[in-house]
Amino acid sequence: CGGVLDASKAGYITSPGYPLEYPSHQNCHWIITAPEPSQRIVLNFNPHFEIERLDCNSHACFEGDGELSPPPLQPSSLPEPVKICRNRYDFIEIRDGTSDTADVLGRHCSNIAPAPIISSGSSLQIRFVSDYAHQGAGFSLRYEIFKTGSEFCFRNFTSSSGMIESPGFPDKYPHNLECSYMIIAPPHMDITLTFLTFDLENDPLLVGEGDCKYDWLDVWDGLPQVLPSFPQGSESNDEYLFTSNRRCQVLRKWSFSHDEEVERKTLGPLIGRYCGTKIPPEIQSPSGLLSLSFHTDMAVAKDGFSARYNLTRKEVSDSFHCSTTLGMESGKISDDQITASTTFYDNRWLPRQARLNNNDNAWTPSEDSNKEYIQVDLQFLKVLTGIATQGAISKETQKAYYVTTFKLEVSTNGEDWMVYRHGKNHKIFHANTDPAEVVLNRVPQPVLARFVRIRPQTWKNGIALRFELYGCQITDAPCSNLQGMLSGLLPDTQISASSSREMVWNPGTARLVASRSGWFPGPAQPLAGEEWLQVDLGVPKMVRGVITQGARGGDAGSGATTDNRAFVRKYKVAHSLNAKDWNFIMDSKFSLPKIFEGNTHYDTPELRHFDEVVAQFVRLYPERWSPAGIGMRVEILGCDLPETTTAAFSTTPTPAAAASESTTVPITTTAATVATSPSSDSVCDFDHGLCGWTHDPNAPLLWSLHSHELNSYLYMDASLKTEQQRARLVGPVVAADTGPLCLIFSYQLGGEAQGHLRVLSRDNHNEEAVLWTLKDDQGPVWKEGRTILPRSPKDFQVVMEGFFAHGTRGHIWIDNIQMSLSTPLTECTPTSSTFAFSEPFTAFSPENPGGGVPVPPLPIHWYYIMAAGGALLLLAVAILVRALCCCRQHLATKKSQLSVAYHSSSQCFQYSNWSSSMATPGVEPVLTVRLDSRDRHRTLC
Repeated sequence: CGGVLDASKAGYITSPGYPLEYPSHQNCHWIITAPEPSQRIVLNFNPHFEIERLDCNSHACFEGDGELSPPPLQPSSLPEPVKICRNRYDFIEIRDGTSDTADVLGRHCSNIAPAPIISSGSSLQIRFVSDYAHQGAGFSLRYEIFKTGSEFCFRNFTSSSGMIESPGFPDKYPHNLECSYMIIAPPHMDITLTFLTFDLENDPLLVGEGDCKYDWLDVWDGLPQVLPSFPQGSESNDEYLFTSNRRCQVLRKWSFSHDEEVERKTLGPLIGRYCGTKIPPEIQSPSGLLSLSFHTDMAVAKDGFSARYNLTRKEVSDSFHCSTTLGMESGKISDDQITASTTFYDNRWLPRQARLNNNDNAWTPSEDSNKEYIQVDLQFLKVLTGIATQGAISKETQKAYYVTTFKLEVSTNGEDWMVYRHGKNHKIFHANTDPAEVVLNRVPQPVLARFVRIRPQTWKNGIALRFELYGCQITDAPCSNLQGMLSGLLPDTQISASSSREMVWNPGTARLVASRSGWFPGPAQPLAGEEWLQVDLGVPKMVRGVITQGARGGDAGSGATTDNRAFVRKYKVAHSLNAKDWNFIMDSKFSLPKIFEGNTHYDTPELRHFDEVVAQFVRLYPERWSPAGIGMRVEILGCDLPETTTAAFSTTPTPAAAASESTTVPITTTAATVATSPSSDSVCDFDHGLCGWTHDPNAPLLWSLHSHELNSYLYMDASLKTEQQRARLVGPVVAADTGPLCLIFSYQLGGEAQGHLRVLSRDNHNEEAVLWTLKDDQGPVWKEGRTILPRSPKDFQVVMEGFFAHGTRGHIWIDNIQMSLSTPLTECTPTSSTFAFSEPFTAFSPENPGGGVPVPPLPIHWYYIMAAGGALLLLAVAILVRALCCCRQHLATKKSQLSVAYHSSSQCFQYSNWSSSMATPGVEPVLTVRLDSRDRHRTLC
């Protein structure tokens, strides 16, 4: 990297590998010169800027040879060392001239792109240095001869309002511009961009929306598109495609000698491309980042554009309903956002006339067919919850037309469509029975979409449609801000995975909606629970949900053109504050990690909420997936941690609190309250009773109190009476919007009874969520448990629950419970020695290669029932076999030596000595059969 560059033609300088991670141990040096001594040079940085986020102005002094390498651990051991002072970490430095002693115009790092830099003379010097760790995406800058206005070509806007104008406005803009403008909003703020004037060169022969051939302005929901850097000798082949859905596809591929291909990288979704004189519609972004890219060629220049932006605070209510109108009737959805497959030939039934309660006809296609559709581009991903439809009466003929049934289709990019299903079949929505009535259809399962199509299926007299869409922004829900995956605010270096398949399907591509590709794991046949995708939010946040989406591609060795459509059907979510100790989102019914329902289509996103947790790292573990494999794109929903509150806990004193020490302390159930007066964190050590904690009256067992002058604690012992019976201790009420807090307690969990200890939160509607859980024998020593109590918009209580799976020996003890406001949340995580889930899945279920959902364990008494039933069944079979054997012997005549005789009233003749000549006439014979004694036992039946 590095070299001497001529500024007579505008060019680019990038860090090695940009926008992928730059290598370590880099020392790049560029010198840029202008052809004329009177000329100056301007540098404009691309907004996608990421260099190690540390103090790039700090210095480290150590002894060595001056090479770029880690400082030696023992520099004093080097013979005759040379003392060297240089910048720590990574940085880019710009000097005003070619000398190493020239004035420093700037030294930059972190993830905020520098403002434009202008030289005072005809030369500039640029130096880029990286150390041995913590690389980022790097930088890209454009250098050119300074012209009036060009210093305003790359700007970041962070104030609450402002103006964005093309360079030189209101004069004509310069030629050969590649400008970028970025509006960055703080949390809980929306960005509204309104264009005031607009005049860019366009081709009058290209009349389609977004058909911009010469000059254009792109608006992005997030960071703009960036180009990777490549070594000399590589060749590019660009293909520009702008579809009828106003989605720009720039297919730039660079080919190398080893046949490797790399695609242009897009971070944020493109909202639209604009040129000509038609003013673009107002744009409102909820993602916190809106970017504009301005391109001009070397020919005709026009007056340019001016726009005003405003940052407005979002009002979020806990009782909000996602059923607001999205703007068809009001006009908030512009005419350009409404398109159709065809339009009736007389131009009196256009798509823009499909607005609900429009008085001038409606939309009608050129032919009445179920292949026709009308489409709306909502510009951003939104939640769709309902559709209201209406027919129309022709102004010309007074004839009524209306649609009686229709299908709904949705998409995130305008190209990959899904027909809405209810169950396994396509959902048929029943619409109108007359032309004037408004019929509202609720979407049974709300769906996330940017593009919405209505496709009529049946109609009366002909297709005529007016309609309104209902729904909301994703961010309208409490604590549901997008955390930067979609917009690109989270850099690639904060997205990681267990493995990845080739460069085009690495974790950095797992951004919701931003591209059609996504993350695919390395193994072609992965095992359930072994692969994961991880997002580092940078700092601890309140996390409330995830959005998942499938992806295209992923067949190993098949290249980037693969059309393999993959998605994840079920997954688990784990979270951590340090990326070492992990905790799963739990299913409170089974005390197991919750299995979330994922996607049923590779393009349609699915949103899943859960109770707020404090986390910096979030992992998704696929459990089941499509036949095409695992393909994922994600976004994390959450909000910043609230500022530390001064509220502290105090409890209503119990009668035992004032009593003198005794061997028996009465247990009280006095209710607890929360005070807002400042006080230190209180610890409940049970030396004077329950100190505000109460027994759950609905639990079958009570915790017992062991009272001693040295130590008091609550306990429960295992026995046949306590088997599967739960004891629950309920804490004081924590007021809404308090915290987050750190719950700290001591416990013992021992014995063979498979004891379970759980910490839950319960709101005022008795809905519970598991915060911490541990089971089985943990040894006969006291240990410390810690878990975060998230801030809640509702009052809640903490529940300490214990139970035994078996009635054998075992005990559970708890003591020293504390809800701390002063403990840092980063320290409010259990150590690996006491953490139930420090190794994912090992504490819950054995290896499950089939991707199945784990089944909760059976209660112990069911094993006894099954054993008794098996014994009875075995006895019945034995009796049946014996009976069949006996009956068979009885039916089969045994041939053996028998004694047979005829008897009369006066004599008996033996068969062996008897003959027919000896028979006496008139005597009635009697036949007697005697069995041999050896065979008698065989006749017993």
